[in-house]
Amino acid sequence: MKILTLDENNLSEICNLMQNYYLALTEFHQKIFIDSLKKYYSQKNIKFNLKNSGLDKYGEIFKETYYGIKMSSNLTGILINRDYDSAPEVNWISTLYAHEKKQGIGHYLMDHLFNKSLEVGKSQIGLAVEEKNIPARKFYEKMGFEEESREKEEFMSTIYLWKNL
Repeated sequence: MKILTLDENNLSEICNLMQNYYLALTEFHQKIFIDSLKKYYSQKNIKFNLKNSGLDKYGEIFKETYYGIKMSSNLTGILINRDYDSAPEVNWISTLYAHEKKQGIGHYLMDHLFNKSLEVGKSQIGLAVEEKNIPARKFYEKMGFEEESREKEEFMSTIYLWKNL
């Protein structure tokens, strides 16, 4: 498996993989949340985010980097990393999705991000996971993440996890 840094040339592949991601999320999230993700990860927005900085719901500026894994010439895994201006020591995982489960894709993408983070002087990785998403929570625990806090939002209960590098 080879990790690729994805760009505009991979736009249609990213969009296709994200459609599978939404289907996988329906088990853990309400429709309104998934609809907001579909809007955020539309082809137009992904194309914009590949080139430009964004602004999150709290008004924080970030730059996204898309990493992917191809198997048999198909994009089968994606990790979207957010690098926030306000937290230069932290990399934030916005999305991690492996279309093929139990193939090591998630581990491979995470290890890649850990190494990239250390190369540029990052000391922590953070992410948010839906409380009901037990498989993802177990995966992150195996990868060394620890619970930092919980937040009850309108459409879901979120657990924030951190890992010191």
